[in-house]
Amino acid sequence: MYQILPIHLSNDRQQIPRVELPVRLDLTMKTGFGPILEAVQEAEKNDRWHRSRRQKAQAIRRRRLKLLRERSNAIRAALKGYSRLDRGQQPTIRLRTDFIWLDTPRAPRTAGSLLATRQGDVDTRPPNTKLIHRPGNAQQVYLGAIYAAHLEFAPGARVDNRHHNVFDRPSADSWATLNALGGSGVDTRELNLRMVRALRALHAHRLVGVGHAGAAGRYDAFTLLDEGASGKRYRVPGEGAADVIGIPAGFFRAGWHLVLTAEELATLLIIIDATQRFGDIPRPPDDGIGIGIADKTKWGHYGIRPEAYTSLHELKEFGLIDVHDLNGRVGGMIPGDDQASTSDRRTLRLIYPLKEETDYDDSAFDVVTTCLADSPLPPRMND
Repeated sequence: MYQILPIHLSNDRQQIPRVELPVRLDLTMKTGFGPILEAVQEAEKNDRWHRSRRQKAQAIRRRRLKLLRERSNAIRAALKGYSRLDRGQQPTIRLRTDFIWLDTPRAPRTAGSLLATRQGDVDTRPPNTKLIHRPGNAQQVYLGAIYAAHLEFAPGARVDNRHHNVFDRPSADSWATLNALGGSGVDTRELNLRMVRALRALHAHRLVGVGHAGAAGRYDAFTLLDEGASGKRYRVPGEGAADVIGIPAGFFRAGWHLVLTAEELATLLIIIDATQRFGDIPRPPDDGIGIGIADKTKWGHYGIRPEAYTSLHELKEFGLIDVHDLNGRVGGMIPGDDQASTSDRRTLRLIYPLKEETDYDDSAFDVVTTCLADSPLPPRMND
């Protein structure tokens, strides 16, 4: 801290103009200002942290909006492909819950344990959260393939691959088209690479079967495998099947799986599963409405980390769920908490669906790009 002190200088001939020099004062010595100075420094540190956090969030949203706009034609082509395949024959897309939920929960994460390592964590997750470990399109490709299987095959039937990865057969659409993998300036070679990367990740987690290593066209005509990574060929679950969640076909027709991030998709599937699994469990009156997911359940059964689970705020922003906070959080955090990961003192209450029959009439692309453009900062950080 500095104080300006006047310094007067002169010589024998003339008075030198008065100058003021900053002189540092040590306020921690014999002044009693030490605690005040420390508080000021801490406040400045917190202010820098919050400004940095906001700037990063704004940059992420700007980049997301830019990439979505570059994919606008690809998304439009995918929706056109869905209109050719989806004639309303399957109003509900059924997803087996072992894609999302571990019946036997993982052990708590303790220092020095295998689960404390990044790889140990990933290896023990259910497929839903394994797929969000690295950036990529694997999550949307797999869900897109399950959607197509419901439209093209009867429940219980053997599911075959009717689509090329990139080039269309007559009267059919490629997987690259149906999953909107293209974009501005993306050529056929890049489309192939994107599709192969997604299939490589799915194969690593035993969700698709591919050709032998080193074989030409190894990833062509891949085989869709079941959601639990059992290695069995995928069959469409029938109506009334046990251990499935239902996702309205309109969710896919609107292109939500194409515009949500992998973390948002994974979190939404968890919320749908938890709503079905825990929705009828009685709660204390002061807990409000909706369902809550305890930290130990997120970690043990769903395998999702706190930083990925915060994407539920974007799901609320886009109108897919509602969130009730009983803790008075500001910007997703409880006042006084320094880390978002410690803020879950009482679980957020989640509501899905927002109404009994969700029609998904609006284009997911339009909803998300409008939200990103209208609010450069996530709304939860404007609180």
